Amino acid sequence: MRSLFKGLIVVLFLGALSLSVAAQTNIYTRVLYDMEYGLHAYTTTTAPDDGLYVTGLRYDNSGYLLKVDSAGFVVWSKKLILDNATVNLTDVKTCSDSSIITTGIVYTNNQSHLAIVKWDIAGDAIWTKTVSWPQAIYGARLCVTATDDILIVGYTENYTSGSIAEAFAMRFTKDGILQWSKKYTNSTFNIYGYSIAELPNGNITIAGKRQTKTNYTDKWLSFELEPSGEVISAFTMDSPDGYGYKAVDLIAVDDGIVYYSYTDQGGLLKLDYSGNLLWARDYSIYSYSFYLNTQGNLIRTSDNGFVVTSSDMILKTDAEGIPEFKQAVFMDVVDVAQNDDNGFVVAGNGPMIGVKTAPEYIPQVGLYRTDTEGNSGDCVYPLITQVESYTPTFTSIDINSQTAGEFTNLDITIEDFELLNDSSCVAQGGGILKRPTKTRSLYISPNPVKSLLTAQFPDEDHAIVDQIDIIDSFGRVVWSVTNYSELKKGINVSSFTDGIFFLRILSNKEVYTGKFIKTK
Repeated sequence: MRSLFKGLIVVLFLGALSLSVAAQTNIYTRVLYDMEYGLHAYTTTTAPDDGLYVTGLRYDNSGYLLKVDSAGFVVWSKKLILDNATVNLTDVKTCSDSSIITTGIVYTNNQSHLAIVKWDIAGDAIWTKTVSWPQAIYGARLCVTATDDILIVGYTENYTSGSIAEAFAMRFTKDGILQWSKKYTNSTFNIYGYSIAELPNGNITIAGKRQTKTNYTDKWLSFELEPSGEVISAFTMDSPDGYGYKAVDLIAVDDGIVYYSYTDQGGLLKLDYSGNLLWARDYSIYSYSFYLNTQGNLIRTSDNGFVVTSSDMILKTDAEGIPEFKQAVFMDVVDVAQNDDNGFVVAGNGPMIGVKTAPEYIPQVGLYRTDTEGNSGDCVYPLITQVESYTPTFTSIDINSQTAGEFTNLDITIEDFELLNDSSCVAQGGGILKRPTKTRSLYISPNPVKSLLTAQFPDEDHAIVDQIDIIDSFGRVVWSVTNYSELKKGINVSSFTDGIFFLRILSNKEVYTGKFIKTK
């Protein structure tokens, strides 16, 4: 018994030490929002000063680029405007000279245009270019090459004569001179381009999918281009269970290419530069964004590992794709970036589905800075990681290229706009419009809990309770009452699945929250 007691003391000491170290890590939780219009994030990238750039859509039909510092506070925020049009910035990258490149889509008079803007570190535009297409443009993504050339990939769809999809890619110099612009097609399949990367030999690889034009079945696709944009080779992938329907992101590393793939659930796949399989992992994750239909993102970490994001989580692996941690995040995750201290900033959108609904719904951007293990206050919680290796098969496919796209000169203007900043979670407060003025913690016991849960206010007993909610790790309200007696007699959670939950109590102008773990 004494040995057990000593062991417990050691565990508690190590746990306290771990918490102490974590407390010294520069972590934060931020919600950025605009009371009048709201905004959503698409992508992020780190700034040279350990800050972050964020792009997305503001709900006044403008696209935006904003800079936050290392503590998550907005340094400057710019919006792109075009009269009688919608502007949406979908990707951002930094160049070797610390300038910033963004790309996005402009919709005007039933026509789509691709917008490319180069910015200085103060948020002023250096140059702006636009390229028009007769079809609707989707999913524009960026890559900055070793010489600071700019590669852009996406796809177009034409519904007037059936669903016809064509991938496109283009190359600009760092000064904004268009080198080439091409579309990629196949007579039998629709071709989609989701991500683009430069290889060490100067060639270019695109990740995407091919889709049959008859029954619209999807299959994972990758194709390689010459630096001039001409197709060298293309192939599709099948996993043993018949899944493997899109490659949504990729990174070129020293000894091969790593793809973020949708297989049965989602995972990573690595090939060498001759197309030979090195490894393939399935992580049983869902990788689809509720709000924006973004595809998820993949980054390489300072220890040569990888992090992927999906709609509600981030997952970190080592260099061989073996998981190291998996965290549930209380927002709709769209991207992740690594900081100088080897922690991460997770970007996403809220409020979460089920926490706040119309008409009070105001779109918000969430930024959570974590430690090296992906932990960040009350907004991020660890999950069990599942991994399964598999051996896929690959099949060659023909893809044709031809010049496409027309240079235009749209009169896009750039203006400053202001954002509000809240140190909270996008799900925890339940939306901005009617958020109570104070957020305080509840004392929950027992915790972990098997059946009956009780909660105590931090000060006096509150007789006025407007609403009591329990929210699961996906941000869904799974239990809700307005009767205070339910709280006083205890809440029976025995029927709940095992996992992490929020208890939230709205009382006058205050919101009380607590986390508990349901166990068997």
